[in-house]
Amino acid sequence: MASCNENTGKSVTIKWCIENFQFCWHKTGERLESPLFNVDFLSGTSWRLWLYPRGEDDGEYMSFYLFREEGGPEVVDVDFEMFLIIGDPFLESDADTLNWYSFKIHQREGLKFFASRWEVFAAKQVQKKNFILGLGCRIFNRERDGSGNSDQLLATRIGMERIYGTEICDDLRDLDPHFNKDIEVKPMLEDEPLINLNLSYVEESLVIKILPVSCKKVKYAICKITVIRNWEKESPIKHVRSWIFEIKADIWRYCVLLPEMESFKPDLKTDKTFFVHYDFAFSTGDMIAISGWEECIRYAKTLNDSFQHYLDVNIKTAKSALDALEENYRSRSFVDVNVKTETKTFPAHKAILCARSPKFRSIIGLNSREVKFPFFRDSDNFEDLFLFLYTDTLGISSFTAVLELYALSFSIDLVPLKTICRNILTDSLNSLSAVALLRFACFCSDIPLRTAVENFVATHYELLISPAKWKQFADNLEFRKVLLLLKYKTQKTIR
Repeated sequence: MASCNENTGKSVTIKWCIENFQFCWHKTGERLESPLFNVDFLSGTSWRLWLYPRGEDDGEYMSFYLFREEGGPEVVDVDFEMFLIIGDPFLESDADTLNWYSFKIHQREGLKFFASRWEVFAAKQVQKKNFILGLGCRIFNRERDGSGNSDQLLATRIGMERIYGTEICDDLRDLDPHFNKDIEVKPMLEDEPLINLNLSYVEESLVIKILPVSCKKVKYAICKITVIRNWEKESPIKHVRSWIFEIKADIWRYCVLLPEMESFKPDLKTDKTFFVHYDFAFSTGDMIAISGWEECIRYAKTLNDSFQHYLDVNIKTAKSALDALEENYRSRSFVDVNVKTETKTFPAHKAILCARSPKFRSIIGLNSREVKFPFFRDSDNFEDLFLFLYTDTLGISSFTAVLELYALSFSIDLVPLKTICRNILTDSLNSLSAVALLRFACFCSDIPLRTAVENFVATHYELLISPAKWKQFADNLEFRKVLLLLKYKTQKTIR
């Protein structure tokens, strides 16, 4: 039971949220039951809401009922109305009011044709993110001797599970006519897989077979497959297949032309690498009730944020082709090279490093298992560097950390990271950081950064030569000269 306070006022509104409703593919006649709730002004009686997602006997409509559990007087009189909670933000639809003067124990009353499934699934939020269906039932106090109205939140989650992984194909024999690779997709602690993915390369085509194994309990499932070709700049190849009630075999064939063999050099054979990323989500239709007011409060705060990545059936292109491999990096799966500094070791994938950085490409050989970088100083930002190599995301913003990360990107010629760090450093320019940044820009021969610093100096010249600031440059005659020269150039340009 989830209640915020005693409902002794003029009415109580029950709001029932069903999360993962896109996985709710129950058959006609099968129902979902809400958590139990009490209505104090109806002699403390206990109730539930019943929903038939595919209708009680008509699959085109949903059926919605108020059901009375055991306890309390034999008969109570009830006025109530039922409504949908739809949209983003949630809005209540027009309510249907019902009056029952003798509601008995184990009796249910409501609407067999409550809402058409088309009306529910046509909502824009179904297409954009995880679908949370909202249902409402407002029960009125016939005595009207209370004051105010109260709300109760009920939450139910349709149980679902997600299994995903990445297969890396970077061996020459992986691409010969006899290549045949099986991937078992199975939940943890289970002996048998739900499905098998069979990969083969036939006549310049990648063939992927989806074969059901042990999935009779699955009511709804969706499998997303993304193929990333390391040697091309094109968008990833994407395939989506969904099933209702029964998973059937599916065969997908896509032309994957490899680079010309004549263009290969011995140390560039990894250019033929491609990645197959699979994301399999399924539901058996089981319900998980979220009970307790504190739990429901925490749940309510995440209604608009949780599970948003699921079932975007069109699969939007990621920020980069390597974004799908973040989990592979974090789990250290299929690593084939160790990058060593003076005191630390970072497992990684040669194909990723070579594709992202010309410096890595020039020193990593085909059979290399370990790479040493003596010019890398020990840094707390190596984890951020390698995460960026895989995801194009940067999770730091402090001046010192970004400056250090820029130095790392400079040493391996990682242009995208240099650009992001440069922008952050430029935005954080002030009278204190200008000195260090100007030196740094000159050392790295970064013309855009140097220009930005010089413009800042010219614009804030009066601030930099104030007595308080000028003393800081007492031991830096070179920078004093730079300041005066920049000011001179600025004045000359104005004249």
